[in-house]
Amino acid sequence: MAADQNDWITENEAGDPKELPVVLGYKILIRPQMVGAETKGGLLMTEKSRDDLQSITTVGKVLALGEDAYDNKETPWCKVGDYVTYQRFAGARCYHKGYKLLILNDDEVVTRVESPNDIDPNYEILYDV
Repeated sequence: MAADQNDWITENEAGDPKELPVVLGYKILIRPQMVGAETKGGLLMTEKSRDDLQSITTVGKVLALGEDAYDNKETPWCKVGDYVTYQRFAGARCYHKGYKLLILNDDEVVTRVESPNDIDPNYEILYDV
């Protein structure tokens, strides 16, 4: 499935990327959680609203760890397949083979969550001016 630079491939349309960039050093490769087209109340969101909300989404799935990630920790904070949260402007965003990804330092992971659905992306937008 081809996507242009402005489209996100959602989990409903495709699984995780088959080919990943090589993550070096203490970096972590994250696939940010996608924002749906509807609110919990069933209202359709405009494209601009979705883009704005997507830019502040702070939960994603760990796709890969660099060889030095957590090498100074007895127990790593996360592993491949975990869902984690991170600060709003953390990391570097990249676009790789149709997928928007995020590259974080290993110490930029804030929490590990059981499911991305446990985090409400609308919470932050209520307080965002």
